[in-house]
Amino acid sequence: MIRRLDEIASIVPAYQFRGAMQPDQQGSHWAVQAKDIDASFRLDTSSLVRITPQNDPEPYRIAAGDLLFLSRSRYGAAVVNDLPPNAFATGTVYILRVDPEHVHPQYLAWYFAHPLVQAELRGHQSGSSMPFLPKRQLEAIEVALPPLERQRAIAEAAALRREEHEMTLRLDEFKQKQIDGALWRAAQESNSE
Repeated sequence: MIRRLDEIASIVPAYQFRGAMQPDQQGSHWAVQAKDIDASFRLDTSSLVRITPQNDPEPYRIAAGDLLFLSRSRYGAAVVNDLPPNAFATGTVYILRVDPEHVHPQYLAWYFAHPLVQAELRGHQSGSSMPFLPKRQLEAIEVALPPLERQRAIAEAAALRREEHEMTLRLDEFKQKQIDGALWRAAQESNSE
């Protein structure tokens, strides 16, 4: 089944500050920004900023199962898992909320990362120097939505593939260090002869 994104998810633009965000060590809330989403579209909570919001942040509060969709320059979604209490999204992200009985959040994140969907998203972007995806364009994206069990299986397979890829990269890095070390030692030994 093909469904428009706005038929399967609510889409809320993140909290916007008037002026620059002011960190506050005693702040009541945690700000989650686009910079907290890594290149693999995973949320890294290690550098969240504590703040005191200027306006009510409640509509922008995020919880496990929500997706944070990056709307500037690079497009994709991070699934929210573990967060400190009172965390809310700020800046250039959209908060996507799905009904987990119909849409598996990790499936939707995988779907956005697929090269064909990435090409479609780039085709709808606006702006030239700092491209962005307007909300109305995101809402109209069509999503292939198989049964929930198949969504779950696709998400699990994609996660295993990503894990395998990361392990392969670490292994290649380790092998490269071992080879470089052996070659360096060989070069040093030949200089001492």
